[in-house]
Amino acid sequence: MSHSSRSISRTRRSLRAVASFAFLLAVAPASAQTRVIDFADYVNPEECGDEGCNPTIRRQGYVFSCLSTGEGNEGLTCGDFSGGPFGAGGNVLVRVTNIYGAVRLAREEGGAFDLLGLSFARSSDDAPSYEVELLGRRVRGGFARRTVMVGGAPFVLTAFDLGDAFAGMSWVRWRAGGFGPEPADELPYFDDVVVRDDHLTVAPEPGTVGLVAGRLAALGAAGRVRRRRT
Repeated sequence: MSHSSRSISRTRRSLRAVASFAFLLAVAPASAQTRVIDFADYVNPEECGDEGCNPTIRRQGYVFSCLSTGEGNEGLTCGDFSGGPFGAGGNVLVRVTNIYGAVRLAREEGGAFDLLGLSFARSSDDAPSYEVELLGRRVRGGFARRTVMVGGAPFVLTAFDLGDAFAGMSWVRWRAGGFGPEPADELPYFDDVVVRDDHLTVAPEPGTVGLVAGRLAALGAAGRVRRRRT
């Protein structure tokens, strides 16, 4: 084999190696981080009680928003039950302000996440129990749906383990009584939302992409120069 042929062969092997490295960077999962989102420090006069009506609440890289239906004062509010006798565990609990509203959860910067669990509490004593419907859209297409039954005394949290039912989601929303045109059966409080960042849409750092792209371009240019000399 001539010197030029060996050089071309080495260049091709280098190109394949760098291309394989770039592919692995693109598809390798990042370390998934599981977190419990609570609202223990989310208390001030503008955010809790009758005056609180916030379109969104941002916590730990996630955003909770109220889906508006145009039926009056809609948003997210909270109640501080830390000093009360209701057994809420000293937690601040959040809910929508209007029976026509629904809660929507998504990552603040977009991308996929897993909703592993959350806790609900009744906000009144009107009914012994009621259903809360959860609906989510998967990043790779399709929907996930589940209904949970919330009972117990008002303001006492019940935890629900969702397993992998809501894995790889772009958003999840929930509402008491489902998503029909009728008003919700209740205004359930929620807390202790367990989420995990999903690796489905994780991309390499821009600097890493630029380094790999530059190396590929340099190797390609070197190969072309050698071929012209031969």
